Amino acid sequence: MIRKLSNKLIWILVILAALGGVGQIMNLFPRGEESSSLAAEPISNWDTTLAQRFSREWLTLSKDMTLEQRKKQLKRFFPDFEMKDWVQPSKSQTVKEIYVLEVNRKSDQYSVVTIDAWCEISDSPDLRHISLNVPVRRTDTGALIDGEPVILPPYDTGKRSDRNAKEVTPEMYETADPFIASFMSNYLSAKKAADLSNMVSNNADVEPMGNFVEYQKIAKSKIYVLDEKQNQYEAVLTVIVKDPVTLSLFPQQFMVDFNRNENGKYEIYKVWRH
Repeated sequence: MIRKLSNKLIWILVILAALGGVGQIMNLFPRGEESSSLAAEPISNWDTTLAQRFSREWLTLSKDMTLEQRKKQLKRFFPDFEMKDWVQPSKSQTVKEIYVLEVNRKSDQYSVVTIDAWCEISDSPDLRHISLNVPVRRTDTGALIDGEPVILPPYDTGKRSDRNAKEVTPEMYETADPFIASFMSNYLSAKKAADLSNMVSNNADVEPMGNFVEYQKIAKSKIYVLDEKQNQYEAVLTVIVKDPVTLSLFPQQFMVDFNRNENGKYEIYKVWRH
């Protein structure tokens, strides 16, 4: 019996050797096809997810909300959030639906996300439609909201290009700041471009926002030199505006490009949002 098994084993080994080993025998049996490409990487949503979460909180207001309550609400998005100008909302506002309309990825680390939201106002049967531009920056520790969002009017006036420039002198702030404050007040309230004609350059394409939100004050102003020879400058502003529906105050960021003509008069030639 043992001799018969030994003989069979010898014949099996001979056959394996002739076929080139066990690996060749395995190749005789069909196998399922392997994919020639790797699975697609998921689309990055580091900016859109945060922008949606933030916008929901930013737009959610309770009637008579205090400044401390507002700070607590936004603390996880703005750890150092400060807002000295605050008026308790006269109505509550709740976000019912929220969507991402557009993502403008300026770099791998910086995006401006346009959010579309439908909100419910207390004592009102109609939903309110609001859009926001939300700046988001990615760091080594994660994504963060990179400044105040802008409540958008029904149209878009364009997006600012990235620039690096030096700050103007303190003497220039003394004359430029009052002019810019006056312009922003008119820009936010004017109904047509002609209402701004005495403050903008002849070839400027600046459309006012038409009292979509109400100007209150400029909380912060930084003015930079864009082209010293051409006397061109850019003001980066944090503007406090009032929401005419809830009567609450919001800080918003605007960039205003302007020049100083041969007579020393300031003229606006472009307004940017983020």
